[in-house]
Amino acid sequence: MMTQTPQTPGNASPAVLVVDDEPELCALLAEYLARHGFQVRTAPNAAAARALVAEQVPAPAEDGASFRLSLPISGKSETVTDTTPAPLPEPPASPQRRALVVDDEPELAKLMRYLLENEGFDVATAESGAVALEMLDMRRFDAIVSDLRMPDMDGAGLWRAVSAQHPRLARAMLFVTGDTLSPDARAFLQNSQSDWLDKPFTRDDLLAKVAALMDQT
Repeated sequence: MMTQTPQTPGNASPAVLVVDDEPELCALLAEYLARHGFQVRTAPNAAAARALVAEQVPAPAEDGASFRLSLPISGKSETVTDTTPAPLPEPPASPQRRALVVDDEPELAKLMRYLLENEGFDVATAESGAVALEMLDMRRFDAIVSDLRMPDMDGAGLWRAVSAQHPRLARAMLFVTGDTLSPDARAFLQNSQSDWLDKPFTRDDLLAKVAALMDQT
């Protein structure tokens, strides 16, 4: 999870606290947020997060009023912990599902790959539409997750190329965008009947949309 800590005075960047007990995911999120101008601190659990947040709360001023806002880190009681190991999932009977992630931002591509691989997908990444087309000629994929706005070949150009060369896959493309409401993006998504995912997105949203695309193919 992520929570925003009080911002430092002046022109300092906004601070974000990343809380996750999975070090690899925590590091990916911190790297991505730092690249976009945030001051990032990390904590492995709720107790450590509370300590870090407490450090950021200023002491009361001698004059005037001072306010402190306390928010729960997890929203759940931590007095009881179930340590019973979860049962192992049954091995899949069908071949492993393959997804191709196309994004020119390496941190975001690594994050999506991590989330999908943890769900059991076989994932490859491409840093551009041109590289993605080369990979499609070499391997079978069941779905494509692509950024909509990329240099050189954008998401719309990639969709047109996939439609011509791999028409089945054109129906299994998900576009990640923070530009959904622009006229060009809206027209493309409507005309291509493609699904999309707005930034910022949640893990559950990403997994649900990719699984739905694969069920259609």
